[in-house]
Amino acid sequence: MERYKIIGLIGFIMALVSLVLPWAEISSILGHITIYGFSTDGVISFIVLLICLGLLLSKFKPWKRYLSALLTFISLAIVVAAMVHASEAMRELGGGVFVSFGPGGPLMIIASLTFFIAIILWKQAPPS
Repeated sequence: MERYKIIGLIGFIMALVSLVLPWAEISSILGHITIYGFSTDGVISFIVLLICLGLLLSKFKPWKRYLSALLTFISLAIVVAAMVHASEAMRELGGGVFVSFGPGGPLMIIASLTFFIAIILWKQAPPS
């Protein structure tokens, strides 16, 4: 198996693991809430990376490489926007609410960057 496919599979496994890890924990006087990736925008990012994996494992075409790079950046933008939006929303709630981000969101960011590295290494296979 080619190196770029292995790197893409590693990125896919990291994205899958990030869905079951906590993305944020919110504590207040009223209680404690843990938000996981499968209940947030992490699912959309995962689906986009799944499409990238399908393109990566298929036969090489130049347009697939550019489409995969675009989808990888979309996945990255979704996660970053979700984390920024969550932190801004919690700031508006005021005192007494504490938010800590878990490892799920950053792991999805690393998975997206791993896919981008795999796309950079993806070259046309030599004819047999």
